[in-house]
Formats: sequence, structure tokens, C-alpha cells
Amino acid sequence: MDFMRHFQNFSAKLDDGSYSGLIVTLNDSTSVALTFRADLSEPYSLESWNKSFLPLEKWKYEGNVSTFLAKGFEELWQKKKMRERFQEIMNESRNREVLVTGHYLGGALAALVAYDIVKGRLAMKDNVTVITLGQMMVGDENFTRAYEEEVAYSFRVVRRLDLIPHVPGEEKGYAFNGREAKVRVDLMKSTCFSHWKSRL
Repeated sequence: MDFMRHFQNFSAKLDDGSYSGLIVTLNDSTSVALTFRADLSEPYSLESWNKSFLPLEKWKYEGNVSTFLAKGFEELWQKKKMRERFQEIMNESRNREVLVTGHYLGGALAALVAYDIVKGRLAMKDNVTVITLGQMMVGDENFTRAYEEEVAYSFRVVRRLDLIPHVPGEEKGYAFNGREAKVRVDLMKSTCFSHWKSRL
């Protein structure tokens, strides 16, 4: 990993789930990436889902978000000092490009972190990009409205017909954040994709 200058992992575990995050900076010192993962302790339990996502709760900023995500934001990003380490890295060079990403629940947690980065002025607003994969919904309309105003470059990559990005649902008080980019499943089976995949 000669192209990496800094690589640091963070993790937090609570009764209802676990969270992890990674900070990577490149040797060229122009970029820093943050990636997140989050998992429910009992992902197949309806009771666990309801407890984690309903009702929404107030968090550090505007709007209301999932209880599970609010806990992850506080435990992993703040208490485990991932935010503090990120701030130290950014203090070395304020002009760094910042990529924040994650999959599924990790993507939803990434959205909260990205909002904090911009709102807290930890990085230049125009230098922050969020790209999530199969991200679940994060919070209510008030959160989403505030998020859209602050995080200018935010994209949710989702597979067509995938139900997960639509959970918990608008009927439960949630709203979509970021711009949705749909990927066709048949394109993922193309010769080009297979060739790329075989090289990993």
C-alpha cells in the first residue's frame, strides 16, 4: 500500500449493533477518504428494526434521524475520536478533497458524518463528496432539507428494484437525501464488468 500515507481504523459496539470507520489519506496529500460500516445485532428481528428506526430522534443538528444511526454517529465519530483524528489530518491541509462513503447502514452513517464535516467546517464545502452504495434512509424531511443545503455533492448509488434503499419508508416519516443514481442489474453482468471483476 505504498500509495497510502495514512490508514486508521475505528470501531464501536453497542447492545443493538456495531459500527466501524476507516480514514485513508494518499501520499499525494490531496485526498482523504472515510468509509463506514454499520450492522444491527439482530438484523432479522422485527423488534430490533422497530427499536432502531422508530421513532426518529433529535440529533446534533437539524431534523430527526434513526436512533441507531444517531448512536453510531455519537459513539464512533465523536466518542472514539474519529472526528478528532480527521480534524488533525485536515489541519495539515485545508484544501484536501474529501470522499465519504459506505454501504447499506454504513452509507446512512456516512451521510450524517458528511453533514457534520460540512456544517462543522472541518473541510471546504465544495471539496466534500458523498457516494453511498445501497444506502438506507437516514432521517426526516427537516434533516433532508438541511442536508441538501449543506452537502452539495451527494450521490446514492442503488440497484434498480432493490428495496433496501427505500427502508424504513416515507410512510414512516423518512425522506431521501442526496441524488439517486440507479444501476441496472443487467449492466453488472456485462462482459466489461466481468472483465473488471476478474482482475480484482
